[in-house]
Amino acid sequence: MAGFSDGEVVRLVTSFRSGNGRLYEAGWTGTIFPFNTTLQQSQETDRYEINLHEGPSGEDRGVVTLQSIRFERASPERQEGELRQGDRIKLTTTVNSQEAGTLGTVVGTFAKIDQPMYLIAIDFGEVVTISGDQFEHLEGLSAKVTFSDEEGVRVDFSDSKAF
Repeated sequence: MAGFSDGEVVRLVTSFRSGNGRLYEAGWTGTIFPFNTTLQQSQETDRYEINLHEGPSGEDRGVVTLQSIRFERASPERQEGELRQGDRIKLTTTVNSQEAGTLGTVVGTFAKIDQPMYLIAIDFGEVVTISGDQFEHLEGLSAKVTFSDEEGVRVDFSDSKAF
């Protein structure tokens, strides 16, 4: 999966507060909009400027600069090999103390163009950052993920096709 493109619509997958205390919520959408940098610089550094779409009452949500771990494509179609928050995976190699065959859930993707990395919540275990060659995607399986600066990572299997 390559980085993101100018004009691409994305969705925040984490809730967070800015330095001035403003709350940004998972689910908000915006458009990749390189203003202070070039798209190539954004792809190389994995820091993208996003012009957030207006809220339901028309409020301006502004522009934020974020690492790709905080957002994903909003399009229902996926690029080849693209993983999204909630996708289920199975480790193919031992990672830390987790053996091959262990299941996990994608929390987010660092879409740096030269080497994408994935933040994975291991079932009932730790959260690890790994490369795509260390797991296989379990197509059709998913779980609900809540990821915020204030609450950390939570994976909910109760209303999903996780197993």
